Amino acid sequence: MGRWTFGKQMAAVVLVMGLAVGLARFTGEPVFKNFGWVISGALFAANPVTPRRAGRIDPSYLRLGLRMGGFVVATVGIVIRFG
Repeated sequence: MGRWTFGKQMAAVVLVMGLAVGLARFTGEPVFKNFGWVISGALFAANPVTPRRAGRIDPSYLRLGLRMGGFVVATVGIVIRFG
């Protein structure tokens, strides 16, 4: 498996969220949407890839911000009940 890019990771997030929403609609259980949020947040918390155009921002601060954002998204998925 090659190196993850920002585009690949965003495509994975869209795929995970699409599957989660589809599964929630199919089964009638909204908890699958929460699983999608947690997995999407965990992707960015574990692997904070940056877009190429973010060249002027210090990379260490950018990675820290992406990790924090991933934790926030995962926490929202855990705490809030969607549906």
